[in-house]
Amino acid sequence: MWTTTCTKSRFAVLFLAAVAVLLAPRGAAAQSAIAGQVTDATGAVLPGVTVEAASPALIEGSRTTGTDTQGRYTIENLRPGTYKVSFSLTGFSTTVREGIELETCQVSDPNKLRFCDEQPYDTPWNSQAKISAAYPLPWGVSASMVFQSLPGAVRVLTYIVTRAQVPNLTLPAVTIGPTTANPSNGLNTPGTLYYPRLNQLDLKFSKAIKVSTLKIEPQLGIFNVANAATILSQNNTFGPSLDRVQQILDGRLVQIGVQVDF
Repeated sequence: MWTTTCTKSRFAVLFLAAVAVLLAPRGAAAQSAIAGQVTDATGAVLPGVTVEAASPALIEGSRTTGTDTQGRYTIENLRPGTYKVSFSLTGFSTTVREGIELETCQVSDPNKLRFCDEQPYDTPWNSQAKISAAYPLPWGVSASMVFQSLPGAVRVLTYIVTRAQVPNLTLPAVTIGPTTANPSNGLNTPGTLYYPRLNQLDLKFSKAIKVSTLKIEPQLGIFNVANAATILSQNNTFGPSLDRVQQILDGRLVQIGVQVDF
């Protein structure tokens, strides 16, 4: 018996020589993956079976894996599309299952369907620029500047559900948002909330002075000349502390130094 699961449905195929019987779907499976367990007609697991998933959606055309000692296999990170899956093993006829659909936004947890397809949303383009220049001034003074304009990082609002809201919650707390344990979407629509754009100007002045065999170069650096207080981080958890500023750009800084070359 060949059993395969995918984002569309799970199929079971009874394999006897060159005869394959398609059974009814048996539930949903993981997103963008084809997985299952391979057994023979007696129910014994079959290790070493070559499993190939082929589709025009794949750049390489197909991906291949093999069953482990328990007859299990997994082909992950598959692009949405129509797949043909073949099973081959020495002593058995090759079995092919065609028409397996992997669809975008098909997941086992319906909460993850929210904002899964971002095509309907007008996500803006984020441009960035960086300009540097140097110019010689009178009396041997050298001046240089660096100006950078960077787009603000995207903000994703989250919400923490505790037993105070849901007394029957089995965990102490559950975070709704993009966390490692729960990689779902946040509360806000994608492309609608960003940190402010960062504009920063830095200047540097230096002058080389020769004293005998020494080369002395005093330096004056001014960072964040405009003394901008751009917000870099805020509290993104829904509640009383939402939007509380956590980090801003460092204020204007004047640095004086000297470089001595022997």
